[in-house]
Amino acid sequence: KIFIVGLSAILVVNADITDVCSSYQYDSCAYPSLHLASHVGNINECKTLCDDAEGGVCGFFTYDTDPFTDENCKIYFSDWETFLNGCNLHGSPVQHDGSCIVSDVQCDLDDMPGCDSCMACGNSFCNGIVRSECTAAQPEETTDAPNEYFCEAFCRMLIYEGIAYYTYKVEEQTCACYKEMERDCRKMIVQQGYDPSIC
Repeated sequence: KIFIVGLSAILVVNADITDVCSSYQYDSCAYPSLHLASHVGNINECKTLCDDAEGGVCGFFTYDTDPFTDENCKIYFSDWETFLNGCNLHGSPVQHDGSCIVSDVQCDLDDMPGCDSCMACGNSFCNGIVRSECTAAQPEETTDAPNEYFCEAFCRMLIYEGIAYYTYKVEEQTCACYKEMERDCRKMIVQQGYDPSIC
């Protein structure tokens, strides 16, 4: 789809990008008060506990994939955006198979030099699903960055060198760029209303 806004061409690729759009990472988070902790057989059972929470005010839940964790499902009533903004480490994809990736619902290619097409994860069914407690390969490039926007722009300039992912530490103001998007994550964090089974 191509949208024309003023003189800017906005191209959005609505491909099957569920895996890419569920690869966002948030770590070193300030968790709110716990409403419920339970052991469940799988992540879908954890989703059901969130959906059926008293008063219907479950904000999000976490699911620990470690089979030896007793209380592997935890329910929280906090606002989703407030929680994510309180995390110190933010991780995000910047490109996949040559297409740039943004977390918004549309892409303005004029603001992304070097990008011929773009995937807008804001349109994805996995937009409310992130990973946590992740390990990854060593970064290809690191730099100091005053904010996450600077970090994203820095790593996006390196996509022709194969950079696909970045992480930004808010308090330390440090940025790392990775060629590998894949990472081993122990925990999934899911906003109420999203279905992790399709991601």
